[in-house]
Order: sequence, then C-alpha cells, then structure tokens
Amino acid sequence: MYTNTNQPVIGYPDAHWGGCVKDRRSYTGYAFLLGGSVISWKSQKQRSVALLSTEAEYVSLAEATEEAIGLRSLLLEIGLDDFSRITLLVDNRSAILLASDSVFHAQTKHNDIKHHFIRDVISEGFVILLHTPTNEMGADVLTKALPRQTYRRSLQDLGMIDLEKDESASYTTAIARDVTSTWHIRCRVC
Repeated sequence: MYTNTNQPVIGYPDAHWGGCVKDRRSYTGYAFLLGGSVISWKSQKQRSVALLSTEAEYVSLAEATEEAIGLRSLLLEIGLDDFSRITLLVDNRSAILLASDSVFHAQTKHNDIKHHFIRDVISEGFVILLHTPTNEMGADVLTKALPRQTYRRSLQDLGMIDLEKDESASYTTAIARDVTSTWHIRCRVC
C-alpha cells in the first residue's frame, strides 16, 4: 500500500462486557488504520470473565497496545519513521484513567502487569490514548451485533465502503461480507 498522507496510525480498541450469554466472558475487538485503510484487526472472546466493564475495556486496551508496539516496529523497520507514535481512540474514560494513573488500585491487582505494561508504553511515547465517544467507536462492529445504521457507520469508520453504492474507480478492494451487501476494504491507489 502506498499513501502520500501524514495521517497517523489510529487504533480503535473496544470491548463488549459480558457479551457471551453462555459464560458471560467479554469480547475484545480492535482495528488499526493507516492512511484510512485497515492494516490490522482482531475480534475474540476474552480468556476470563471480567467483573467490571472497565476491566474488560482494559484487557482490550492491553491487547491493542501489544499490537500497536508490533505495528510500530514493523513500520519503523520498513522505513516509515513518521509513524513512530500510534494513537489509540478509547471510548471508556475509566480505562484511560487507569492507564494514566500511577496509583495502585487494589480492586485491579489482577491487572497489575497489564497496568505497568501500558503505562510504560505511554511513558515511552510510543502510544497516545485519546477519548472518543462510544458512537464514534469503529471497533464496535468487532465486538457485538449492532443496529443496521450503527453497523454501516462502524464499517465506514474502518475504511470500508459498499461497492453497490460507491463504484469509485480510484480504489482497489479486498472482499469482506456482511448480511445485507458486499462490503470491501478501501485501499487508495496512487
């Protein structure tokens, strides 16, 4: 992929707390965009039951932070030094506060290692956490079923277009399917 943009790498980590009705484990989802195109994503049930929504969001944030470090290394390795800092847009203010707060919280002791990992990455300047409203969370589509309009908006936030409505010739596409139509990942061609 080639892009002549200075847009930063943007990550959308999200969680659906207690989303599995059988075992009440939460779902983690994240997506990373570079130049408006998805370059990495994940959707998976979390390994353990989260007692708090903040805990589920923090697990998702930790996994996305690990991926951000890997992507950063890859981008630096191929000479894209402009992308040495990755921005994560998080819709849970408590998770952002927990990641930014150096005070130990007894109720989150089991997340202590994740806490220190994320804090180290932030203090090194590799990752920036910014709040984004829940209705602008692109990774929602990776964690739960959504109403049709929210689903379509979430796909568009992740750089996907409905080719039945947008036949733009300036894009190459990779196929992704949904229930109602064919969606494609949008990749700009120079």
